[in-house]
Amino acid sequence: PPPETMTTKLYPWLFFRENHTPHHVITNYHPDCLDNREYFLGRHVTTLNLSGYRVSWLKYARESEMKKEINRQFIDMFPHVKITLTKLRSIKKEMIAIGSECGLDPVPLAHSHVYFEKLVMMGKVNKSSRKFLAGACLLLATKFASDAKRFDIKNLIEEITDKFRISLKELLSYEFPTLVALQFSLLTPVDQVRIHYDRIKHYDIQ
Repeated sequence: PPPETMTTKLYPWLFFRENHTPHHVITNYHPDCLDNREYFLGRHVTTLNLSGYRVSWLKYARESEMKKEINRQFIDMFPHVKITLTKLRSIKKEMIAIGSECGLDPVPLAHSHVYFEKLVMMGKVNKSSRKFLAGACLLLATKFASDAKRFDIKNLIEEITDKFRISLKELLSYEFPTLVALQFSLLTPVDQVRIHYDRIKHYDIQ
């Protein structure tokens, strides 16, 4: 493969640094691009890749210093993104907590993370809109990727509005614009869903 293809496979974030149009993001999205813990280790972590295993050690640092460092790295890699990495991780954790409280299967939850990360990569999510868009992604993913006849959508909506402290009117007002931003592409490739699914299955919401 050409050098640029090899580079983007090793460092997929490079593929979106210059081009983050909706079509490009939706077509080329990869779950390891935006929130890859191997990228954002911070200067306090040293990692050695040895034959057959990896060794990491962490120098003592305050949590606030660690957050500041990984957020700086994140902004350097994605200058067009309008939220910090720590806020991205926090909102995804809240989405998992909402799904867990409602008994939502990890599959629609994984879809919601894919939708939300795509919006983040397009530069459509900021500090003030993140909860509205995350809620809309949860709602769309549940309608699309779960058994709506068996799952209580009303219960989910109540949990979203309560957890995110937003009104029903606000949540529903973001649903269709979110669908439009995603170019109505709710059908997600299995490999994208599987990575988020595996992460959610092993996630500790406590």
